[in-house]
Amino acid sequence: MEERQRQALVRLHERIDVDALAADVVRTLAAEIPGHARLSEELRWQRVYPEVRALIIATSAHTAGGAVKLEGIDLSKPTMAARERAAQGMPLEDVLRTYRIGSRMCWDALKAVAGPEDQEVLMLAAESIMTFTDRATDAVTRAYLEARDTRLSEQERAARHLYQALDGGGVIVGEDAALADRLDLLRPDRFVPFVVRLPGGNALDHAQRAAALREQGTLALSEGDRLVGLHAEDQRPAVVDGEDPALLVAVGPPAPRGAIEASMRQLRAAVEAAARAGVTGSVDVAQFGPEVLVDLVPGVGDALVARVMGPLSQELRETLVTWVRCDFDGPRAARTLHLHRNSLPYRLRRVAELTGLRLDEAHDRTTIYLACARMDGGAHVEALTAPEEPALAGR
Repeated sequence: MEERQRQALVRLHERIDVDALAADVVRTLAAEIPGHARLSEELRWQRVYPEVRALIIATSAHTAGGAVKLEGIDLSKPTMAARERAAQGMPLEDVLRTYRIGSRMCWDALKAVAGPEDQEVLMLAAESIMTFTDRATDAVTRAYLEARDTRLSEQERAARHLYQALDGGGVIVGEDAALADRLDLLRPDRFVPFVVRLPGGNALDHAQRAAALREQGTLALSEGDRLVGLHAEDQRPAVVDGEDPALLVAVGPPAPRGAIEASMRQLRAAVEAAARAGVTGSVDVAQFGPEVLVDLVPGVGDALVARVMGPLSQELRETLVTWVRCDFDGPRAARTLHLHRNSLPYRLRRVAELTGLRLDEAHDRTTIYLACARMDGGAHVEALTAPEEPALAGR
């Protein structure tokens, strides 16, 4: 590659907003890949997002560098992530689709920022992206297959397959029937779903706890930073009693086959909301109803975020969020923000003026609360363009 072409590629890559592209990739993975859809919002944005962002940067470095040797690319993080996905029971095809989707979106991003003068180097970029993706997927496949051969991941896949068969409502046959019989899950027609999270625990911690539950006769499988499971109504495992203060546990009402996953989605959302609030012990869906609602209907939650936060500057957004987190207590919010007592009312009046919301009325306060709940759950308000607002700190 000539130096002229290399410099042109560097300039092309510099036009890409890496943070926004990584966020778009993460959302696409959750929408298109079932294994990613099951990941918690915290795992998605605190683990997957940095992994995706690092891969985009590595891809750009290789593509723009032209002569960079593939042997010099650090693939330790992608291979570690592949081992975790294998331990979680995520199919290899889903893992590899992650890289295909990412490379496709990188290519689309380059095309979007390219001008007529960039057409020559675009073809060179395409070749480099494909080469890098091939190398990355080879390394990821090897790491995944090595991890998949362990007994733990084999059990995880069997448990996940049975869970999906039970939720599907069809006839349980073959290996699924054998495992269901061993766990006494062929007899009942309703099952109690539960979600357990060890705050601060990693994927291996949850996979090991799920394995221990299976050894005790309970269907359980890990999902990264939590585990989910089912038990018959008359066979309640000790873990769901919430007696371990280190654990966060949510248990749903008995659900018939075909309705299990719908109930589990609510429990997952409740556990994630509780984890963000620093709560441990037993929780239920009703405790975190607003957070569960906006998590289960993300389109509505995102619309509320845009409605409430869109017209506001970053400073006003932070003020509003703090006011909500202080239970709409003005003096407490002012102390938290280190503001003069007259500054907070001024900022809240600006919020009301810009949004048209009536901050003293229940309906609009509910709207604001739900928007903040959606933001806490992973909606990236950074994607909103903050309008210019004069500095308010001294007011």
